[in-house]
Amino acid sequence: MRTLRLNDTEHVFCDEPGIQTVDVRELKLQGCMGCGACERDRNRYGACAVADDMQMLYPKIAQCEKLVFICRQSFGCCSPICKCILDRMAVLGYSEYTVKNKELSKKGWKIPLREIEFLLYGEATPQELALFEKWLDEVHRITAGTRMRVQYIGGEAVVCPQ
Repeated sequence: MRTLRLNDTEHVFCDEPGIQTVDVRELKLQGCMGCGACERDRNRYGACAVADDMQMLYPKIAQCEKLVFICRQSFGCCSPICKCILDRMAVLGYSEYTVKNKELSKKGWKIPLREIEFLLYGEATPQELALFEKWLDEVHRITAGTRMRVQYIGGEAVVCPQ
């Protein structure tokens, strides 16, 4: 299984065969503007109009079977940068896109993503956990067919020995 780990923590994770880790804290990302260019602009159909580091992530996400977000829970949701990535993944929901030259284009692409997992670090209140579960249910409806899994890990992450 090809796994893409998106790390939004200060922790360093060991490389493993079949797992690629991206430190998303280093990326320059903007939120979805809701401009609709990915749907209606003939020159950009199937591609996001926002020119930032998400363009580098799209091909990686498009080719993975499992996507793991490693972050702290924040206000009943995942971290803001992970939420931004999830929002911007909407363009991947169109089953007729393909990845060419590190860009999405329309023409018969089917995303192999089967599972989205959240590894949430830190302490969260029962109310925050309930809010996250509710939000996750909404995300699951949008990404129909993708299995969602959450692991709550109190305290700090277990990392590679240095």
